[in-house]
Amino acid sequence: MSDVKVQLVKTVKEFPGRRGEDAVRAVDSINLTIYDGEFFALLGPSGCGKTTTLRLIAGFEQPTSGDVIIDGEQMAGVPAFHRPVNTVFQDYALFPHMTVMQNVMFGLKMAGVDRREAERRAASALELVGLPNIRKRRPRELSGGQQQRVALARALVKKPSVLLLDEPLGALDLKLRRRMQIELKAMQAELGITFIFVTHDQEEAMTMANRIAVMDQGHILQIGRPDEIYETPRTRFVADFIGETNFLQGRLLHTEDRVGVVDIGDDVSIPAIMPERHAARAGDDVTVAIRPERIAIQGMDVPASADDSRVMVRGRVTEAYYIGTDTRYVVRVASASLTVRVQNTDYQRGMGFKPQQAVYVLWEKHNARLLVD
Repeated sequence: MSDVKVQLVKTVKEFPGRRGEDAVRAVDSINLTIYDGEFFALLGPSGCGKTTTLRLIAGFEQPTSGDVIIDGEQMAGVPAFHRPVNTVFQDYALFPHMTVMQNVMFGLKMAGVDRREAERRAASALELVGLPNIRKRRPRELSGGQQQRVALARALVKKPSVLLLDEPLGALDLKLRRRMQIELKAMQAELGITFIFVTHDQEEAMTMANRIAVMDQGHILQIGRPDEIYETPRTRFVADFIGETNFLQGRLLHTEDRVGVVDIGDDVSIPAIMPERHAARAGDDVTVAIRPERIAIQGMDVPASADDSRVMVRGRVTEAYYIGTDTRYVVRVASASLTVRVQNTDYQRGMGFKPQQAVYVLWEKHNARLLVD
């Protein structure tokens, strides 16, 4: 998976502002490389520019400046129907008056493919998505999951070089959406086609994608594998958007070997791993991020056992919630509150920690990370 499939180079997209207002820059000079056979996700909140980026690749929008390159070819001025891509939309965009078979064959018909060949390829596409027996039904007779599969079949039947998916699971209920995530990932692996998937759902992106680009306000903040994005977020926005995170505000005391020591108040200082590109200096206000599931909690009756690899800080439980899979504690430490998640592996009545109980919280030093913003 080393061949480059899609590139965006210093790509900008501006839309005219309302009367008397400046233009709106939806995509702000982004650079992006997506490889052949990759399942790539564009992830971010509404209005971050991810759908506009997808539309620039699809050809539904033209860049204000910069380049869009697919299979080594410049796409400037190339209309959508002449690009080696196909798109699956959130609303599926099926023709209600056509049968399933007619919907899947439509693109082939427009391309002038012989009817018999079109029928063969459409039948093969429906087989691929697990719907070989509903050819004569119309969209209104299908469930949401079936409509989504028909839309996929219609997109795949033209054998695109790149398949673009604009939040295609958003209209499905949670259980079906999770099942379709697994099926989509398996289908992409089987076909070997490059998938570019737009979503605002971080769990969805992490379930399916080989790599993720996290976007905000038209910028790409970080690109990496799901585990890289989760374990080593570079910015507060990324750490907050991907999963649940504790943020500790403090003052950087000193640094050594990419470890910064941060004063978080009440004479409590903690070490944190610093990213490679970090301009913070001693005396600067900084933010430390720690995932709740990376923190352990123990009672004061257990001997203190901090060592060179672990941090151990005294605190007091302020809240406790039993939520089935785990128990969540809020622990006051110095001038901050930490959320701690403890997996419920063997629940017994009366176990756990109570509000106002003094405790220790512990974590491995590498699980605390200094953020660039």
